[in-house]
Amino acid sequence: MDIEVEFLAEKVELYATAPAWAKIGFTAKKKAELQTLVETVLRESDFIAAS
Repeated sequence: MDIEVEFLAEKVELYATAPAWAKIGFTAKKKAELQTLVETVLRESDFIAAS
């Protein structure tokens, strides 16, 4: 899986790509877990402010 993080003036956008076989198991729950993980990493490294 490749993850790209784009920092814009008012928000951060996250783009992810993965092979078709990996997308099969990528449920809404897993997507939410990944989002939480990425947000945590960005906050703890001071790339984004805690809200």
